[in-house]
Amino acid sequence: VFKFQPGMNKNLLPFSLILLYLLPECDKYSYKLKRMNVNNHHGNRKRPESFFLIVFILLITSYIQAQTQSFKGWPDEESRRDLVNKFKNPPKGYGNVPFYWWNGDSLSRERLTYQLDLLQSSATDGFAISYAHTHPGIELEENRAGFGGAGRTEPGKPEIFTGSWWEIVNWFAGECARRGMGMGMDDYTFAWERNGYFTDSILHTEEFRTYQGRLEMEEYKVGPGEALSLTIPDNLVTIVSYPGGKELSGKIENRLLNWHAPSDNEYRVYMVSTSPAPDLHPAYG
Repeated sequence: VFKFQPGMNKNLLPFSLILLYLLPECDKYSYKLKRMNVNNHHGNRKRPESFFLIVFILLITSYIQAQTQSFKGWPDEESRRDLVNKFKNPPKGYGNVPFYWWNGDSLSRERLTYQLDLLQSSATDGFAISYAHTHPGIELEENRAGFGGAGRTEPGKPEIFTGSWWEIVNWFAGECARRGMGMGMDDYTFAWERNGYFTDSILHTEEFRTYQGRLEMEEYKVGPGEALSLTIPDNLVTIVSYPGGKELSGKIENRLLNWHAPSDNEYRVYMVSTSPAPDLHPAYG
């Protein structure tokens, strides 16, 4: 008796029932086949197992094809409210989203259409268009004027952000929408500072230049009964002693901390502050 367990993929139920029917049938015909082989040495009769093998392959193929199309779409915010059940039966939009590298051969509508059709037929919900970087030690000319990160962007053909490139991207976005697939842009390489793109402009604005995005932590060891004196930075987040997790900011006067550790234990004091980090600004990318 087949028992459907909670949390099982319901798409498997018809497939499982058919298998349960076919297996004993195959066993019966296997026995008949042995008798046929005894009485028919010339092999003129059709072999029953061939029929069931073909049926089995067709079932597997159709099932896999159905599964590859089962997660098309975009993530639904409502899914977050019922994570347990959604993990058991993922809704549309929670499938494979690979990097799609546009380096290499020249981009064309024919080439991209061919690749997009292949991606659509697989279990791919969407992708992030990506570009690789050049190697400063090999592509000397491309990096002669300086570079950020691990090297300047390999611009591709047509070159990224040119008019002809935007025409390709605009058309491609429409093709993705028509197929129900998501399209994103990975800012790897061209979002690095000093690579000649938009990042070089925005990082020098006041908003980005002064953004306190990085946490700095300093640790101090204090023996039993010892005193600790510290100059406190302007952008203090917290200062805490352990063991006990006691907050010490109330003992700060005129940006100075003077604290005596209890004599019962050795203590560690952790001071956390912020420092400018333009590349950690939420709008940086």
